[in-house]
Amino acid sequence: VVNESQDGVADQSGIATTWDLAAQFNPNGDVSVTPSNKLQRTNRAAFDETRDPLRVLQNTSALRLAYHPGGALRDSRMGFSAALEGSYRIARFIETPELDREEAGGLLEARWNFLPRTAVFASGTISRISYQQNVIATVADDDAGIASTSVLQANSTPWRVSGGLSGLLLPRLSVLLRGGFG
Repeated sequence: VVNESQDGVADQSGIATTWDLAAQFNPNGDVSVTPSNKLQRTNRAAFDETRDPLRVLQNTSALRLAYHPGGALRDSRMGFSAALEGSYRIARFIETPELDREEAGGLLEARWNFLPRTAVFASGTISRISYQQNVIATVADDDAGIASTSVLQANSTPWRVSGGLSGLLLPRLSVLLRGGFG
């Protein structure tokens, strides 16, 4: 005899995999370009055996443009460097398509190395998350006395800014101080 709760937990198991492809053009030059694509299937178990797991297919495409005058030896090079990145992600939920969404985002990073292996840095990200369905409706059950309800999924524009200091204290000891908002 198999325990019913074990069957419920076993139904939530599945394969999680990631395929990542990127190519960097002119990696040691003053300007480098890195297109990338990441295909990911995740499998997150539900909070209990009565709910469906969250199985998600995600595809993220990105393009990163980096500027590092004097070459890309970033650890020991003095001076300024910066990067700009744009990305687009599609997320499809297998069992719960009402959670499907798309996300377009951007990233800006700047770094100034003022000592070998010591730098001040700042970064900012912003993205636009758009849901395929903005309203998730639940069906009323008159027999159980449950009223019809709906949940609104609001599209959003999250952003984050941060900055800090990273440096090498000893040959095998470094420090990273970071603060931010978002």
